[in-house]
Amino acid sequence: MTVQRFASLWRSLTPIGRDAMTGGYLRYAWSDAELACREWFVEEALDRELTIDTDRNGNLWAWWGDPAAGDAVVTGSHFDSVPHGGAFDGPLGIVSALLAVDLLRERGVRPSRPIGIVAFAEEEGSRFGVACLGSRLLTGTISAQRARSLVDSDGVSLARALGEDAASLGAEPDRLARLGAFVELHIEQGRALVELGRPVGVATAIWPHGRWRMDFTGEANHAGTTSMSDRHDPVLTFAYTVLAANKEARLASAYATVGRVNVEPNATNAIAAEVTGWLDARAAEQSTLDSVVEAVRRGEGLDDNGDGTGGVKDLDDYSRCRITSKQDFHDLYVKRFYFGCEADDPINAWAFNRKANPMHARLNAFFSSDIGHFDVPDMTEVVPEAYELVEHGLLDDNDFRDFMFTNAVRFWGEVNPDFFKGTVVEKQAAEVLARPR
Repeated sequence: MTVQRFASLWRSLTPIGRDAMTGGYLRYAWSDAELACREWFVEEALDRELTIDTDRNGNLWAWWGDPAAGDAVVTGSHFDSVPHGGAFDGPLGIVSALLAVDLLRERGVRPSRPIGIVAFAEEEGSRFGVACLGSRLLTGTISAQRARSLVDSDGVSLARALGEDAASLGAEPDRLARLGAFVELHIEQGRALVELGRPVGVATAIWPHGRWRMDFTGEANHAGTTSMSDRHDPVLTFAYTVLAANKEARLASAYATVGRVNVEPNATNAIAAEVTGWLDARAAEQSTLDSVVEAVRRGEGLDDNGDGTGGVKDLDDYSRCRITSKQDFHDLYVKRFYFGCEADDPINAWAFNRKANPMHARLNAFFSSDIGHFDVPDMTEVVPEAYELVEHGLLDDNDFRDFMFTNAVRFWGEVNPDFFKGTVVEKQAAEVLARPR
């Protein structure tokens, strides 16, 4: 298989649905562009003498061998795109599958199991809002009744878009029973392979994933005459919810995205009456995903903003630290936080001044800069300069020792106990780390 052969087949597909202005693709499910891709697939499959089969849910199949034999090996992907999506997102898996059949035949391979290539319908969910709709219907994870009621942004239902074919929607357990394996070649859309320095990766799991619609209701009014205190603005609540989703996802090492929003009446000089947003959330474990979504959901319906449009519970960044008193700040931060300071800055003295600091705190300041500055080419020059803080009565000898050595040892050594091994201060550093705080 050569690059030229791939490029030749690829070029026959790439013009379909491409936006001339952005270079991205607009191939929404059952749109003219996506239907043209399906026609392209049928022609290419027939050219290879593959058998064409469309299931009850609009998924398009091409078979080498008789699928009724069972234990089939299936590959493929999808043609539909996200708005202005990339060329390789989906079609790469289908084009590569067709070329793989060519290569196997050229090598004289006669498969002992049927081989199928599938183009799933509405995989992205960009038109009707449910991702993997074709495969969900096939497996029965979404009911035909619910699917028929889905409506796109133009108010067209799936039932209307499919016409008579909508009556046949539903699970196909017999078809699934004939499948033995499925593998999909897909473009990697992040940076994982780049950072690993690898051209190909094999996925070991699929993250649990879902989409949720969020509705916020306020009171439409004029932007120029309604005082801030009289407003019931749902955009504010929506904005707080987006921030909460971002925070909860980061705390849980999950992903949360709000990339679609509708505002009514959607006028520059009008306070909104309604806001609808869509949350896409993903996590490595279902329990983590559920927790993230529930944390966002808890904010809906609350009146924390005082404007009657709802609010978001627990936006306070300190709440997760369970801070309930001033002493909590001291206990949580004074021992754990370190502050790198410039050598001769008199402000360094404040860190060690218990009388000046709240709750008589003594902070973990340590010498960390000056070396490499244009005026400090030599370490032996900057240490005496730092000692001027003692000579001027701003620090005592104990403060200076902690500033220049003890706090730095704790900063590095408590994270990595072997940090100072093999250095000239190994023994002294070990003594510091052995002492209780």
